[in-house]
Amino acid sequence: MKIFRSIYRVFSILILVVGLVVGLELVRNQASITGRASGIKANLVVDVSNPLPDTKNSWRYLAQGGEERGRSLAPVVGQVRNLAPSYIRIDHMYDFFPIVSKENGVTTYNWTEFDAYLRDILATGAKPFLSLSYNPVAFGVKDVDMPNLTEWRNLVKATIEHISGTNGLGISNVYYEVWNEPDLFGQFKVYPPKDYRDLYKASSDGALAAQNVLPFKIGGPATTSLYRNWFDGVTQIVGARVDFFSWHQYGIDTEDLAKQIENVQAWKAQAGEANLELFVTENGVDSANSPYYDNSFSAIHTLSSISIAADKIDGLFQFEIKDGPGPAKLWGRWGILTHEKYGAPEPKPRYRALEFLKPMALGQRVNIAGNGSWVTSFARIDEKSIRLFVVNYDPENKHVEAVPIRFTGIPYEQFTFTRRDFQGSQTQLPVTPVNKEWQTVQYFRANSAAILELTPVK
Repeated sequence: MKIFRSIYRVFSILILVVGLVVGLELVRNQASITGRASGIKANLVVDVSNPLPDTKNSWRYLAQGGEERGRSLAPVVGQVRNLAPSYIRIDHMYDFFPIVSKENGVTTYNWTEFDAYLRDILATGAKPFLSLSYNPVAFGVKDVDMPNLTEWRNLVKATIEHISGTNGLGISNVYYEVWNEPDLFGQFKVYPPKDYRDLYKASSDGALAAQNVLPFKIGGPATTSLYRNWFDGVTQIVGARVDFFSWHQYGIDTEDLAKQIENVQAWKAQAGEANLELFVTENGVDSANSPYYDNSFSAIHTLSSISIAADKIDGLFQFEIKDGPGPAKLWGRWGILTHEKYGAPEPKPRYRALEFLKPMALGQRVNIAGNGSWVTSFARIDEKSIRLFVVNYDPENKHVEAVPIRFTGIPYEQFTFTRRDFQGSQTQLPVTPVNKEWQTVQYFRANSAAILELTPVK
């Protein structure tokens, strides 16, 4: 067995050395391989000497839309729990659940059915992130109309007292998001006559009036995309409590997400809102049905989006958890899991992408320089290992890249380097760093991803 292990070790080293030579050649000839004149190639420098405390595992956030009434998450609680989500967002809470009743001018609240849904969320290990939407039937208006603001204020107050209240469910650190896509569902503006700011102020007033409650957050507006006038409009509402700003982002080009994050961070700084949290509360490759949602392309798109947002915003919600009951098992719906109408729900590639990232949730953030136009990355370090996630995403499915990677400040005298490819193989190499540094070149085919891990030899 010792002879076999020695042969295997030498063979592994030879494979990686050959890969290094091939990778260096690809670096020199990459322009001709890709055929793309624009874009910046990655040249990663991973400094592990000073871990940073502001780690944001922003991919551990999932959203479920209004596909069906009732406890839609019940059949997939175990599978969702496997992903270790931090928060689960839901919408349609007031129009899909019989919470509000009104008789002879007296309003009453019945939380029984909605509480069952909340218990399913908690059973996954996540906390609720609740989109306060849309109007209940008892309000006597269309679901996306501007409600009577006094009734709405009272409803928000009652909601927070029930869910976050010490005399209610007593769930701490719940997020309450005012409406869902108000620029679309209801055609709200941030000016009269149908002014979202009026709806938000009434919601904030209800939140501030809530008694005997545990810590919670309130914010919005969850618009269909990022808009400067909505940012200014919401953050400048006089007398309102705004703990977070949220928007939705869909599209095949993940560079759009990168630009949006850069923009909103600049607006936040200009507004002097250092404590304002930022959330993309719906994210995906397309806001409409798409065959991408049923194949691996959407998985790499998701991994690219996550890599871009990993430590820059507080949460990036993947929309959505489970398909609705459509005409076929796979029908281009947004879910990371299929619907139980066609048998036990099955994971789709995006689910596997989130599962693949689970090891990246541990430890502290590591500073990285040199991300490119196609290749992006983020890293973590803990007492067990250093882990670098790298993804090469190209909507045209053409770009290949040999990525130079330099690790500095390595605290190990010797380590084992392991590369684990998403939906692929695993390779290992023993390494002795020089002056606490080690360099490698790693090849990434179009639309591929890997976790590179440095584990100390004891």
